[in-house]
Amino acid sequence: MIFIMSFLITFIFYSVMFNRKKIKNKKKEVLEAKLLINKYKLNIKKIKYKNLLFIISIINSTIVAFTFTAVFYVKNYLVGLLIGFILLIILTCSLYEITGRYYQKKGSKKDV
Repeated sequence: MIFIMSFLITFIFYSVMFNRKKIKNKKKEVLEAKLLINKYKLNIKKIKYKNLLFIISIINSTIVAFTFTAVFYVKNYLVGLLIGFILLIILTCSLYEITGRYYQKKGSKKDV
């Protein structure tokens, strides 16, 4: 229950923030999307930027919700802080790596 509530709250927050940035200034890109595009050399013309923003908001919400849920059940403050920090690093690296490779393979197809 805690995971679902924290996931929904962070997902709504990220969705609102991404849409606000997009409406406010069309040239302003989201940092996570910019890093994925540069690191994996994604062709922005072949992938849909809106879908990429949606996936990024799901990834960020999952990372925050999972970390929050894990830290919530730990009673010791320092152990909880350590677990949260380690989970943030592992989840961020792994989920963005998977997403980058997925879009890299998807972008290499001709009919995307």
